[in-house]
Amino acid sequence: MPLRALLDRSDIPEDAKDVIREELEGRSGSPSAGAQRLRGQRDLALDLLAAESLDEALCVCLHAALEAAGLDAGGIYLVHPDTRDLELVCHEGASDEWAREIRSVPADSAHGRRVFTGRPTYVTLEQLAALKNPRVVAEGMRALAVIPVVYRDEVIACLNLVSRTDDHISVGRQHTLELISGLLGLVIKRFQVAQDLQQSEERYALATAAGKVAVWDWRPESGEPYCSPRLGEMLGYGPDEVFADWQDWERIRHPDDRERIRAVSRSVSDGPATEFTMEQRLLHKDGSYRWVLSRGTVVRDAESRILRLIGTNTDITEQKQAEEARRQIAARLQQASKLESLGLLAGGVAHDFSNLLTGLLGNIELTRRQIEPASPVHTYLERAEHAALQATDLADQMLAYAGHGHVVVRTLDFAALVSDIGDLAATQFPAGVQVLLSLPHGLPPVRGDATQLRQVALNLVTNAAESVGEAGGIVTVQVGVVDADRHHLARGHVDDNLPEGRYLSLRVSDTGLGMDADTLGRIFDPFFTTKSTGRGFGLASALAVVRGHGGAMLVSSEPGSGTTFEVLLPAVEGVTEPAEPADEPCKPGPQGRGTVLMAEDEPLVLAVATAALSEAGFTVLQAADGSEALRLFQENQANVCAVLLDLAIPKVDGLRVLREIRRLRPAVAVIVTNAYGGDEAVARLQGGGPAAFVRKPYRPEQVVVAVLQALGC
Repeated sequence: MPLRALLDRSDIPEDAKDVIREELEGRSGSPSAGAQRLRGQRDLALDLLAAESLDEALCVCLHAALEAAGLDAGGIYLVHPDTRDLELVCHEGASDEWAREIRSVPADSAHGRRVFTGRPTYVTLEQLAALKNPRVVAEGMRALAVIPVVYRDEVIACLNLVSRTDDHISVGRQHTLELISGLLGLVIKRFQVAQDLQQSEERYALATAAGKVAVWDWRPESGEPYCSPRLGEMLGYGPDEVFADWQDWERIRHPDDRERIRAVSRSVSDGPATEFTMEQRLLHKDGSYRWVLSRGTVVRDAESRILRLIGTNTDITEQKQAEEARRQIAARLQQASKLESLGLLAGGVAHDFSNLLTGLLGNIELTRRQIEPASPVHTYLERAEHAALQATDLADQMLAYAGHGHVVVRTLDFAALVSDIGDLAATQFPAGVQVLLSLPHGLPPVRGDATQLRQVALNLVTNAAESVGEAGGIVTVQVGVVDADRHHLARGHVDDNLPEGRYLSLRVSDTGLGMDADTLGRIFDPFFTTKSTGRGFGLASALAVVRGHGGAMLVSSEPGSGTTFEVLLPAVEGVTEPAEPADEPCKPGPQGRGTVLMAEDEPLVLAVATAALSEAGFTVLQAADGSEALRLFQENQANVCAVLLDLAIPKVDGLRVLREIRRLRPAVAVIVTNAYGGDEAVARLQGGGPAAFVRKPYRPEQVVVAVLQALGC
């Protein structure tokens, strides 16, 4: 039967008749529907390849589907990755009102569930009329195609198309639409994969930039390494400046790291390792070195030969700097703790030492008074006194180290303070030592104790002269002004977080043998010396004095290159004051009378002071502790004219005894004694009556004079 006759049969489905008509059209000389479809698919593929975005590709697909199937309107929905709802992303031929109504289709709606079956749905005019939907009528819909876009068994989109002229969508057009939907799935996935890849690369770039990470890859067969541009950026180089081969790595590697890195490389190439880690310093273009952590993975064949090395380089310079800062802080804290502990020890030793020296000097003086002036015993007493005075200097050093030295603060011309060092050098230093002084005038003053600061300068210059030795050399002493920043101050032996600003600088340099790192780490320890025997607290007490004046001490030295010490003291404004005059021997005044209560726990000191006061005409009540002192004062307060009180007395401490005595008799004369400073205690007493302070170790006549002066004699 001819094909055309089939078109008149009522038992032939309308979809089959559409196929017959397409065949007849092909036979009549016009291009077959199949050929047209092939050309349409080819043109569509070309258009999609030219598309630069997913939105553009979707519009191309929608337009092609409408033209190929001869339909009038439609839209494409994408499945939302989180909610799974259908979101309208492009439409054509639909009114704005319709597009607004259908812009989102919930996944759990009837239409949504139909789409997620993955099977196409074709709705005829009869079926649409049964829906009685006003929008269907308003838009003039006569047939509808709902075609899910499936990629690897997953619904990722939906193609919705409408005909306003035909009552149904023929089988041939259905095939065309389903072919386009399959192509649409490939297009959507291609753009999504590409998008996930610009995002992945972006995340990778941001992550490597934030983490200061660069990727490298090396295949031994080619011999050429790959390094991501990040490594060049990390080190300040352009893409064509380094890393053309492994020699570039060797060139920028720190010389001290090269042999160690070669050893790691040999262990990887000769051993079974599959991973390795190493730290190295690489040269930055600005001339500095950056710390880089290299991690690698080794890919080997079945015979353990290296096929590939791949890994990362991470800039860890900041971590290294932080570690070094933490190490320095820990070292400073440890040093500060050690100094504090030694300070407590020194203070305790100095207290006991001062008591012994007070007794020794007192007994020497009392003995001298009992012998004839022409007696040869005076010579022995003078030698003993000289030794005791040297021991007193050591006690003063220990007190300065402990922070309890006797301090008289004045505004001082620091250059003038050390000007007599030249005279000292001429008389006491070896002949081969040449001292060069640079002590300019007009420098800003400093605030401090003249005796202590002069001793610091003398200590440093003496050490420098001894470092030069008999062989001869130069010691340079310079005083000047520096504007010290945080970096400069942080080089101090103990960083006290001193403020940046203007400081007076004393630099003492020598051309001696210098010191190694181990010696430099110990020079401020008490009794440490590079000489054959120790000489006391030396630099330890000097450092304590400088710190007590709010300053810093810096030292630099290398074996064979000499040593430089620098003392920094805060510069101040103001007019300089004369230094405190040297102590002169006290001469007792008139004879005294009355009762003196002496509170002292050291028997030797108690005996010496009692003897001296008794010779001067006083009656002495002795108390070995604070409790006894209070009892004796309460029992004899009417007769006691003065109190000689050791602040470090046991049981009831000296300040409590002092306050109670003042409460009972505010006007009584009180003389406090201590190896430490007592100025604060005296200041507290000035408003309540006569008061004075005598620092240990003292001579017998000093106590007598202090009592007489407190009594107004």
